[in-house]
Amino acid sequence: MPPHPLQAAWVNLLEPVPFQYFTTLTFDRLRRLHPEAAHKKIRVYTRRANDLLFGRGWEDDHPGIGSLIALEPHKDDRTHVHLLQYHPELRKEDVATRLLLKNLWEAGDWAHEESLREGIARCLPAADDAAKAYCAKNYATKGGDIYLDDALAHWMKGKPWQPKMM
Repeated sequence: MPPHPLQAAWVNLLEPVPFQYFTTLTFDRLRRLHPEAAHKKIRVYTRRANDLLFGRGWEDDHPGIGSLIALEPHKDDRTHVHLLQYHPELRKEDVATRLLLKNLWEAGDWAHEESLREGIARCLPAADDAAKAYCAKNYATKGGDIYLDDALAHWMKGKPWQPKMM
């Protein structure tokens, strides 16, 4: 069966972006969060990650980690989020950064002191085509919410691997 046209359009838009991480965040609460509440928690999470990775003055130098954010309501009413993350200084092979991104979300013994303690997280190196197709399929064609944050839009503008955005 051919891919849905909307899925193909998202994959085409994202295809040239060299994402480093595919992060999955699951909220622990057994209730569906309003999408705006989930978006706010993702923004806080990203700000804390940028503060720790690039120092408190990072906003003077660059817009921070860019993310494709895809929200999915689970059958048990928990909100589930996938992030495809990009920043030119990040490296897929950097396990310490992946653990930091994971521990900034989770509760428990390994949680970072600035953790949001929201639920379960996983941060893997992005398998370029598979992660992009997964996000596009599950969200663009199945009623989920998918968007690019401002930082990712900034990184996508004028890069040699990205066509000019109108």
